[in-house]
Amino acid sequence: MEKHSKLRAIELFKNKQKEILETWIENQLSEFSSHLDLISGEDLEEQSKKTLQLFIQAISSGNLEDIEAPEYKPLINILKELSKDFALRGFTPSETASHIFSLKYVLIDFLEQNFEAQPKIYIREIKKLSKLLCKLGMMTVDGYTHAREELIQKQTAMLTEMVTPIAQVWDEILLIPIIGTVDSNRTQTIMDKCLQKVLDTESKVTILDITGVPAVDTAVANHIIKISRATRLMGCTCIISGIVPAVAQSIVNLGIDIGDLVTKSTLKLALGYAFEILN
Repeated sequence: MEKHSKLRAIELFKNKQKEILETWIENQLSEFSSHLDLISGEDLEEQSKKTLQLFIQAISSGNLEDIEAPEYKPLINILKELSKDFALRGFTPSETASHIFSLKYVLIDFLEQNFEAQPKIYIREIKKLSKLLCKLGMMTVDGYTHAREELIQKQTAMLTEMVTPIAQVWDEILLIPIIGTVDSNRTQTIMDKCLQKVLDTESKVTILDITGVPAVDTAVANHIIKISRATRLMGCTCIISGIVPAVAQSIVNLGIDIGDLVTKSTLKLALGYAFEILN
């Protein structure tokens, strides 16, 4: 018994490939009519043409179930690229999946036209194709989700860089104003940038201003302490400024041990103390 049974419609799809492609593109342009600013007709046509060619090539093997098989690798690769492209262009997950699902409806229409008088064959072929194309459609959604997650991570990293500037306000004095929430990832980014800046500028004092931090809990305090201790290991004194009354009370109530950290209530006082350290 054969492992796979070929579709009767494969030859039909090969012979009607041009007509299938034209109908498919027409349907997609209709679906994306409100988003034609996101993708050109030429790009959509080129992507659809490659996808259709590789799809027919894959199903010609007779394998209509295992999309992890080698014969599907070229098709899977192009669908992953398409998913990433659609994600970056700003399409939604459903719009990305519809690229494949719209092909399913076109193929079903062609099956109906050619196997209308053979209902058993028609139903069998539709079941096989529908199951296969649903798998491929869901795979594009997974690819889209992965691409969006990568994009969000990159944007988050860029935002962290933007909201954590390090300025040399005086010879041998660095200022790091921290605004917003401080978590483990951001702490590591600040620490890496700070230590490198200390090394590059040979600074002796770093002022860590937390005026823009909305709340200081145990986790935030521990992150700040880590940054302070890391700079000290580089031979640089770290001054924490922006310790307003509410933050001071919070630290005391939480029982956080700040050790021998140098703290000042304002940036002005911190800068004055930095000048004292440098004589």
